[in-house]
Amino acid sequence: MRAYDLSAVSVLIVEPNRLLRDVLRDVLFAFGIEKLEAVGDPTSARALLHDNATYDLMLTELDFEHYDGADLIRDIRQHSAPSVRMIPVIALTLDARIDRVVLARDCGATEILTKPICAAAMYDRIVALIEQPRDFVRLQDRYFGPDRRRRFQDFARGKRRVPAVAHA
Repeated sequence: MRAYDLSAVSVLIVEPNRLLRDVLRDVLFAFGIEKLEAVGDPTSARALLHDNATYDLMLTELDFEHYDGADLIRDIRQHSAPSVRMIPVIALTLDARIDRVVLARDCGATEILTKPICAAAMYDRIVALIEQPRDFVRLQDRYFGPDRRRRFQDFARGKRRVPAVAHA
């Protein structure tokens, strides 16, 4: 696996558990990422993003006590500023059942990591975002986000989604 200089990458962490926020921060710092912002809830994340703050990556929990992290991801994908709307999002969850994974994918998460978080798996996901960026697509009014397909398929005329924007 190729090593990257990640010192210029900026990351927003949205994680309700303070200990895990600190662990995520430490892991990312060990990868060389120095521009880190960590908050404990979606409301705080929205406040940061409201001013069109630019982040290169966001890590967010899917399962908050009084809020569904999928709603936060949907809000990001509907944001008026492209710099916010197209942030790569790695969704974190303890619940790895297929319906939660599909939910994360369908709300616009770019990647998904299950807890407990393995540093090597996180690095792999970050490298995948660099080496294999996914086009963003718009599917009528139902979906905007990274192309959910992992492999190319030949679609019948009129059935293929058109990329909204090439790699962000």
